Amino acid sequence: MTTDLTEHPQHAPAAPYEREIRTEGPVAVVSLHDSFGEVAARSTIAVVGTDAIADRVETGAAHR
Repeated sequence: MTTDLTEHPQHAPAAPYEREIRTEGPVAVVSLHDSFGEVAARSTIAVVGTDAIADRVETGAAHR
């Protein structure tokens, strides 16, 4: 099951970070990478019905 979020506001990450989104079925893994390509932050989002559940939200100490 999916939920259309195309009308939901999307914000670009602040420089120098770049966002990567990998979709695995109903689960999206979202990562922010710094200018060296290292993971600065990461989260897993699952869409269940009309709800989105965030799990494993992590931000590297150097990026807080």
